[in-house]
Amino acid sequence: MKEDELPFITERPDVAPLATMVFSCLNKQIQSFPIYDTFLVGTVTGCELRLAGLDLPALLFQLNYVKQKGLLVRSITPLSGLTLNGASFQESILKSNDKLNIGNYEFSFILADSLTVTSPIENSLPKFKDKLTARNKIKGKVKNKRFLSRLIKKLKNKIDLLKTDLSSLTENNRTI
Repeated sequence: MKEDELPFITERPDVAPLATMVFSCLNKQIQSFPIYDTFLVGTVTGCELRLAGLDLPALLFQLNYVKQKGLLVRSITPLSGLTLNGASFQESILKSNDKLNIGNYEFSFILADSLTVTSPIENSLPKFKDKLTARNKIKGKVKNKRFLSRLIKKLKNKIDLLKTDLSSLTENNRTI
């Protein structure tokens, strides 16, 4: 594949890419592509990345973002020789540094942090932690209000004492 044949993938300045696909041929990095939601790789017009090769099928694989799961890679032509981390597959959720290979071509993936797959237990922990934090903030505010109320009462008592002391001094001053 020549450099002038490489596709131009338009950047979306208003949307962060979900992943980056690094494309290599014969162990030489050729180009990186931002992955936003879907991305099709094959040899025909309509693919975001068109590969050169007479022995390659028209459509190789497609990347799709699946909510709550991550970036799904689907092998479109099952007998194409496409492998994920050295093993044949039909579809799989990608992780960072996964590698797809077909012939001399290699594709590696760097996923955005928001795509890291977590278990249901891990998903519930931040919510629980957030609730605790919110409760602690509320408790802290209540404690602060109580503290301020007590402080105000003490200050009022001191002011009253000072007023009595002042009035007794002024009385004493008058009698002298």
